[in-house]
Amino acid sequence: MRNGVRSGEGVIREVASFLMDHHHFSWVPPTIFAEAMHPSFKFSSNDETDLTSSDSNTSQYKNVISSLVEPTLSEHSSASTAVTQGSQKNDSKIKMKYGSLQYFVRADDMASNFSSSLFSVDEVHKIAILDLRIMNLDRNDGNLLVKKE
Repeated sequence: MRNGVRSGEGVIREVASFLMDHHHFSWVPPTIFAEAMHPSFKFSSNDETDLTSSDSNTSQYKNVISSLVEPTLSEHSSASTAVTQGSQKNDSKIKMKYGSLQYFVRADDMASNFSSSLFSVDEVHKIAILDLRIMNLDRNDGNLLVKKE
């Protein structure tokens, strides 16, 4: 958890990073919005990730998500309703969870295990430009993958 980034909002940043990496300039792997439903996804009525609440922040979150993709299932879809009707208790109602799915990229190591002199200035600048555009707050040499060539 980071101050100012609510639980569940990281998905927006992940998908937006890919969408803002025009022409694969900074090598962000393909990333898409994903939805999942499972009986273990339970929320209390005051849980900040409960998307059924009428809180204005939740409405804004849902608007951003819907602008990124068109969800195939929603809280009001027939599949969700059928599953909900089959549950015995109201508190065991199945809810939708949102996340991102990213293309797996094979890497040999992390940048933190190499000297900075081995990286081209142009490639470092590409990462810095992306970080500025998306206001990335957690860039470090441990979250940069390296492929030996």
